[in-house]
Amino acid sequence: MIPYTESLAVEFKSDRGPLPDRELIETAVCLANSEGGEIYLGVEDDGSITGLHPNHAAHFGLAGP
Repeated sequence: MIPYTESLAVEFKSDRGPLPDRELIETAVCLANSEGGEIYLGVEDDGSITGLHPNHAAHFGLAGP
């Protein structure tokens, strides 16, 4: 279950494009330099789940070859 909204410790990232690795790394560094938190990849800013781009899904074993 994901949180309803973003906060200082919760970040939603759309992956329709796919999300550039640089932007994902920047988000992780920002959270690491604060009090920590969680990144939800494949979730829009309004909290709707849109899923992972096939390029990223393959890294998690969620897509075919």
